[in-house]
Amino acid sequence: GALSTVRELSVCGRTSAFSIKGQGLTVQEIGRRLGVDNVLEGSVRRAGDRLKVRVQLVNLGGTVVWGQVFDRTISDVFAVQEEIAQAVVQALQVHLVAGRGPLVRPGTSDMVAYELFLKGKAIRRQFTPDALVRAVTFFEQAIARDPDYAMARAWLSDSFALQFVIAGFPADEKVQRARALAREAVALDDQLPDAHWALGQVLLCFDVDLQAAIREFRTAIALDPGHVDARHMLGLTLQHLGRFDEALTELRQAVAVDPLAVEAIGTMARVYQSMNQHDDAMRYAQESIDLAPGNPFGHVHMSTSLLHVGRHDEALVHAHAAAPTAGPRGMANLAKTLAAAGRPADARAMLRQLIEETHGAAPFHVAMAWHALAETDEAIGWLERAAAQLDPWITALAVDPGFLSLRSHERFMSLTRRLGLARTAQAS
Repeated sequence: GALSTVRELSVCGRTSAFSIKGQGLTVQEIGRRLGVDNVLEGSVRRAGDRLKVRVQLVNLGGTVVWGQVFDRTISDVFAVQEEIAQAVVQALQVHLVAGRGPLVRPGTSDMVAYELFLKGKAIRRQFTPDALVRAVTFFEQAIARDPDYAMARAWLSDSFALQFVIAGFPADEKVQRARALAREAVALDDQLPDAHWALGQVLLCFDVDLQAAIREFRTAIALDPGHVDARHMLGLTLQHLGRFDEALTELRQAVAVDPLAVEAIGTMARVYQSMNQHDDAMRYAQESIDLAPGNPFGHVHMSTSLLHVGRHDEALVHAHAAAPTAGPRGMANLAKTLAAAGRPADARAMLRQLIEETHGAAPFHVAMAWHALAETDEAIGWLERAAAQLDPWITALAVDPGFLSLRSHERFMSLTRRLGLARTAQAS
């Protein structure tokens, strides 16, 4: 993480780096897979409060460029990280900007809080509703131990926001907590990239202020050019503004840093769908499915493109695959797919059951299902409800292919103007 902030270095993202752990690959195989020239490898052994860290930097020719063993106490963990980062920079003969501060910025001196944060972050990456609930618990415990832990506040904000992005239930007090946590993180440490990333998400998802969100994501990237999450969200925001080429540029950079960044790969599928390039969209949707079979949104993206190219039976297979773990959004997507595949009775029955059982969750996707049933008034009514309920997906209104034929409807255009997305609709 610390090395990713060094502009002169290109560092592979953590998702990709950790994915090869335990596979027994040679340095050469790792280098080819990750597209890097040098591999930093090592081990950590802990016995009570003692740490033994063995680490070495190896080039693809198999030569050890640098290596060292650190025997320290657990309280020295951040000092060891700084020593390793500085040694790698020197070994690679990279010259840092004069006056630059430490590469490692721990954010807390409480080792228990730090470990709780790392556990929460790892679980959050699973990107399912259940995982997000568990991640919240770890982040909250970290903050309880260190109330000034800005990094933990940023990731807790992210976890609360994602609960609405994924599950689709009407916004409640957690939205206000997400907003407050992000602003608190920036106030505690305005040089923390993750704080600006978290605030950008709140501005995008719940304030529908896309320009302000872009500024925050760009600030995060300026502080850490290797911040894959901020670059992914910048690409997503640009897509929602109809700036598709710029969006793809940012997403490709995110994937170049972290080739296994499933969320960014899935968003690339969405961008190509907005561009009506469904062969490319399906290629990226399939890649996201292959990389993370448990993430349902790859299947959602695949079902969308399959519908647009007339492959209804295959679309239904993917819609069914997504439904069990994508919550109300997955069920609404299945209803939409059933309707488009010529099974309107089944779609209506599923939609009515979903609305009754969830009391109006996932209004953006419910609107899409009503639109697939040719119920225009119902569809627009649910879109207006999505805006009122702060459904985070509403910022995609003007570019989502699910509403293509509605873009000239008076009520639809009125809603895009009210949300500040009218220009988007014209640009796309």
